[in-house]
Amino acid sequence: MAELYPPSIAEQADVPDSEKQVFEKLKLLDDTYHVFHSLTWNSGMDGECDFIIFNELRGFIALEVKGGKIDFDGKVWKSTDGKGITHTIKNPVDQARSSMYAVKNIYEKKFASAVPGVFTWGVCFFDGIWDTLSMTLDLSEKNVIDVNTIEDPQA
Repeated sequence: MAELYPPSIAEQADVPDSEKQVFEKLKLLDDTYHVFHSLTWNSGMDGECDFIIFNELRGFIALEVKGGKIDFDGKVWKSTDGKGITHTIKNPVDQARSSMYAVKNIYEKKFASAVPGVFTWGVCFFDGIWDTLSMTLDLSEKNVIDVNTIEDPQA
């Protein structure tokens, strides 16, 4: 089982259900992984990432989770919740990418060496299924986890 920071988020009322469910799935990673939930950082500006998934040999992934039915019209990202209410949301690609670079830069300054392995970012559309119709110039299937692929986080 992955090492989790914090060990549980089940009782945290301010954490969306989609993040709680992804947290439970990420527990299934083997013990070489460290999973950080709601990691905050500062590298000239403050930021937060839903998950940083770190492996000291493979590298890390900055993962943003979005629940609900996600829509993007080319300018604005929206999420429609289970009650049918639509909310404008932050651009998950920008969030994940900026977190990735911030964590990379902080790591390299702190340890005076490059991040081991590779580093990347991803977006998890927890309540949806990714298809090529949803593809944007900065978001391809390589950076997306959906309701189908979250079942096997090791893959």
